[in-house]
Amino acid sequence: MDAASQPATQLIPPLAFRRLGAVCVGRRHRRARVTLLVAAIAVMSLADLAMTLTYMTSVGMLESNPLARAVVQSGGPGMLVAWKLATVGLACGILIAASRRAIGEFGSVLGCLLLGWLMVQWFAYVEGAHELTPALCSLTNGQVHDWVTVSAPPEAPRIVR
Repeated sequence: MDAASQPATQLIPPLAFRRLGAVCVGRRHRRARVTLLVAAIAVMSLADLAMTLTYMTSVGMLESNPLARAVVQSGGPGMLVAWKLATVGLACGILIAASRRAIGEFGSVLGCLLLGWLMVQWFAYVEGAHELTPALCSLTNGQVHDWVTVSAPPEAPRIVR
């Protein structure tokens, strides 16, 4: 009997299913689940930061987070990076510290759900940005406080020899 005609459960060792089931269920493996969820939170947070910086330093964007908007307006993109890394690091640290309790797992799941929702919003924004951004930028004309554009710092002069 060749591999193509065998059922999928025979191709994967049964031990793999037991390990997966053990990680998915039970208080004993809560810390492993929380660690995976916190890793997902960190990755999605970095993706959010990368997209935010990309749009802010190019065409601009509507920043709906008033705290992030204030950070950018007061300190620029470098301050935003520091603020985002500090807050995400603190949140991930708190969740890892609470990883043996149900509240830590609940917080990790909630964080993943919220950041998953944010990723869906980013996908929608990226899909429509080529049509919406120029129109929004021209309409705002500096009148809307949510619109944030950050220009990249000028390059230092180079000495050519």
